[in-house]
Amino acid sequence: MLSNRNADAALQMLKTLRNPQKGCPWLSSKSFEDLVPYFLEELHEYRQAALENGLDSPELRQELADLLFQTLLHSVLLEERIGVTFEDLAQDVVLKLERRHPHVFDPNHPKYSSAEEAGKAWEALKLKEAAAAQRTQESLESPADKLERIPNSLPSLQRAARIGEKTQGFGFDWSTPEEVFEKVKEEFQELSEAQSLEHKREELGDLFFSLAQYARHLNMPPEEVAQEANRKFVGRFRKMGVICKNDNLAWEKLSLDEKESLWKRAKKL
Repeated sequence: MLSNRNADAALQMLKTLRNPQKGCPWLSSKSFEDLVPYFLEELHEYRQAALENGLDSPELRQELADLLFQTLLHSVLLEERIGVTFEDLAQDVVLKLERRHPHVFDPNHPKYSSAEEAGKAWEALKLKEAAAAQRTQESLESPADKLERIPNSLPSLQRAARIGEKTQGFGFDWSTPEEVFEKVKEEFQELSEAQSLEHKREELGDLFFSLAQYARHLNMPPEEVAQEANRKFVGRFRKMGVICKNDNLAWEKLSLDEKESLWKRAKKL
């Protein structure tokens, strides 16, 4: 499978680095469990580079290279543990892409007319494969079991949207964004009526979940929407500091009303 000499070289270098006698003492001493957090960190750094610097930036290329390094490293760890090679993993990718996209790779398969239709077909194929695996293993996996398999390590809003995508495949979802927005308003009302902190916490969680589903129905990744709001707030707050400096104002001496006035000025910049 591997024809790229640089990929071959990277894998061989990683195997050398993992060698307890000839390799790097730090890297060769680390277990899978030790190294997983670095994989997750690199994934988030790649995502941040994409959002902040754009897809054509050198920063994105660097972060994607770091993420590829982590992928290659974990393939070496897997080979050490159970003998599955990177070449085996690449073959798995090829087979899955062919299996999940018959409308592209099978000339006898009908074409899909929309992204929504293709997405539903993808989920149907996944359910069919899971059902076949269950029959082979003589075990039953409920829809709830499938939801629990969505990684808890995902950012919460992203996981909420993924849960919604799964339940859509199970035939349990709202039909339109407007219907979801009504649910958002309902959850907001319940939050406003909650009395105890415990109840407020519960209702706030329900509101977050409903907002994630509303974003999903608008085809907006909720995690990215939240990050955009974070960046907007930080940017405006920075502008408030610039205004303070330009107007020779001392931030610590300003009242809350004066700071609110600065905020309104910053919004107009």
